[in-house]
Amino acid sequence: MEYLLIAQSVLILFLLFLYLRGEYLLKKKVEKSQVDEDFQTESAHVNKRMHYRLGIEDTPCSISVIGIGKTNDGKRLKSKSIKGYLDNISATGLKFTTNTDLPVKDLLTIEVDFQIKEKNYTIQGKIVRREELLEDGLYGYGVEFHQISRAQMAELSNTLLQLEAETLKKVR
Repeated sequence: MEYLLIAQSVLILFLLFLYLRGEYLLKKKVEKSQVDEDFQTESAHVNKRMHYRLGIEDTPCSISVIGIGKTNDGKRLKSKSIKGYLDNISATGLKFTTNTDLPVKDLLTIEVDFQIKEKNYTIQGKIVRREELLEDGLYGYGVEFHQISRAQMAELSNTLLQLEAETLKKVR
C-alpha cells in the first residue's frame, strides 16, 4: 500500500512538472512571437523607402509651388519662391525644412532647386508628409520625386554616392 501511495505521488509530481513545463514553453513561444512581430513591424516602418537616404543637413534649397490638387498642368503658379534647407535626399525623394507652413492637404506639386557637389538640380515632386518641428516654428516636408528621368535619377544617385564616400573618408 505504501508503494502505491509513493508511486501515485511521483506520478502526480511528474504530471505537474510536465504541465508547468508546457506552460513555461508556451509563454516563451508567445513572448518570442511578440518580439518577432514587433521587430517585423519596426523593420517595415524603418525600411519603407526603396533607396538609401543621405543626410545632407543645411544644404540650401528653393521651393516653388507648381500645382495644387489633382489638376496639375505643369505650369509654374505665380507664387514666391520659398527658402529652405535639405535634411536628407535619395534618388527618389527628399526631406526639406522651412519656416513656411504649406497646405499639404491640397496635394501640392512643387519644384525644388538645390546644389550638391557644384551640380545644380531642379526636380519636381509631390509633398507626401509634413512634420511640425518644435524648434523655431519650422516645418519638415517629405517629397516624392515625380517626372524625374532615369538619367537625372542616375546622375543624382552617382553624386550622392560620391558625397557619401567623401563623408566616410573624413570619418576614418
